[in-house]
Amino acid sequence: DLSVWPSKREDWVGRITYDYDGKYLAEVNAAYNGSEKFGPGHKFDLFPSLAVGWRVSEEKFMKEHLPFVSNLKLKYSIGLVGNDNLPGVGQWPYVTTWNEYVKGDVIFTGSGYPYFGYPTPKITPYPIFIEGTPGNPDLRWEKARKQNYGIELGLFNNLITANIDIFNEHRYDMLVGSTDRSVPDFYGQTPPAANLGIVDSHGAELEFKLQKNWKDWGVWGSYSWTLAKNKIIYKEDPELKPDYQKAAGYSINQIKPQISTGIIQSWDDLYTGVLYEDASTNSKLLPGQVRKLDYNGDGIINNNDGAAWGYSTYPQNTYSFAVGVSYKGWSLSCQFYGAYNVTINAYEAQSEFDYNSDTVIESVLKETWTPEYHGDGTYRALSMSAKVDPGTLNYYDGSYLRLKTAELSYTFPKAWMNKLSIGGLRLYVNGNNLFFWSALPIDIEGSNFSLKSYPNTKQINFGANISF
Repeated sequence: DLSVWPSKREDWVGRITYDYDGKYLAEVNAAYNGSEKFGPGHKFDLFPSLAVGWRVSEEKFMKEHLPFVSNLKLKYSIGLVGNDNLPGVGQWPYVTTWNEYVKGDVIFTGSGYPYFGYPTPKITPYPIFIEGTPGNPDLRWEKARKQNYGIELGLFNNLITANIDIFNEHRYDMLVGSTDRSVPDFYGQTPPAANLGIVDSHGAELEFKLQKNWKDWGVWGSYSWTLAKNKIIYKEDPELKPDYQKAAGYSINQIKPQISTGIIQSWDDLYTGVLYEDASTNSKLLPGQVRKLDYNGDGIINNNDGAAWGYSTYPQNTYSFAVGVSYKGWSLSCQFYGAYNVTINAYEAQSEFDYNSDTVIESVLKETWTPEYHGDGTYRALSMSAKVDPGTLNYYDGSYLRLKTAELSYTFPKAWMNKLSIGGLRLYVNGNNLFFWSALPIDIEGSNFSLKSYPNTKQINFGANISF
């Protein structure tokens, strides 16, 4: 049984570090990794890295002329990393798979393939083997060359600290799975995965902190911000495909829906606009439904009109900030978290007529106007049988800011606790997901807006910590 065959990996690692007087730092790493997923000549690969640092604040001229700089470190790193965690390719994807059937087995239940012209189930009268997914003997490690430039800074005895990192990554030999391959139909088989993808990424991470204590008081605050952008350089797009429909040139998970231009307001509005290529869809169109943009200008609406709109479903920017203050035994802290430059498809959170309900999207309802109903409010002439894809109307700016946590606590003086023979007592009240600011219709982190996904809940807790 191949399903219980143990996985095999072999890893050899080494490291050399150098530190001179706490000022000049260097580290060299190397990994020689082997994986069972790759065939002869590709099983092993070498992944080296180098990191250097200079603690400038330890230099004599810094201590003499800029004594308020308690820490200043410049750093740089470059390295090559490999990935063999290739989902959906099986244990030995470089080997062609064969499906074995014995006499009497049903070998085909669909229409056309593998025995063209036999749409009914076929039973083999003798043992046979049928080729499965062909193996790819050239499959190899997915690689990424990473570089990072950084600065660490501390001022006034680390009253203020900062970390700044700028990074870039060139990922190549990326695995492109069979469902993403551009293979002609006459290939006649499920194509194997191949190392075809190239993606470039760059970004930055900033972090600032402030902390001050004096007498009975203490205050602190922190702020962090990240930027992460990527661009697909190559993903085996068909050569004759229009550039706006190719993956190359866009971010990973860049959405490309049919673009909505508004609501069809009347019958005249319906018939004077561009209609669908599919006649059955046109027969269901009614005023109140969504008008789509003929992006490529060919006079019909079809899948070729899907184009880049908004951002990727992965946020380009995230940020967080936290503040806190303490006085004697009292302590108050709050933490906020947010993201922006992200587009979310919230279709399943507010889709019309799901589960045969007569739900109509309120945001779309507000955009509807017809001469017959404008005096009595808005109206949508819709039915379940006339339901059509709403295009970009269900895509939202996924930016948000969340008060993630907040806590107020009081720690009783130790002298009081000694009288009660208690080591310590702390009372607190805290909350999670207390406030949420966003244009999204409901509060769900991530991109899964299925009706089965439970929204984030607000929690408030009261408690005590007692030690003896």
